Amino acid sequence: MSPAEVERGGLVASDRYLPSMADGDQGVVRKAALFGLTVEIGTPDVPADGRFHVRQHGVTEYSSANKELAVAQFEVLRDAAKASSGIDPQDRLKKEQGFRDILAVRGEATRRRVSQEQSKGGKGGRSGV
Repeated sequence: MSPAEVERGGLVASDRYLPSMADGDQGVVRKAALFGLTVEIGTPDVPADGRFHVRQHGVTEYSSANKELAVAQFEVLRDAAKASSGIDPQDRLKKEQGFRDILAVRGEATRRRVSQEQSKGGKGGRSGV
């Protein structure tokens, strides 16, 4: 998704932390789809040398045998891409919080309505005829 799509109200794809893999497993370790960044090991796109490769838009930017160093470089590149894209990192959080607030108000209204319905009682009102 391009920054233009994000400005038009598209979903903001943040980096995703993929579950930790046991030694010997292969695949994508971290991914920031919005910026075309990945940390990969043993995928068809990178050499089978047992190293973690940080790739941006299909080009290997950094390679290390240490996973933590590769992830740190991934985060540096991701932060630089965020800064240069002009996307407000807090904007997504604000939108999500607004959505949660709406759900909370709806839930509170439903809780009150159900509570009132239950306290009305049956035939004959609250006295319980």
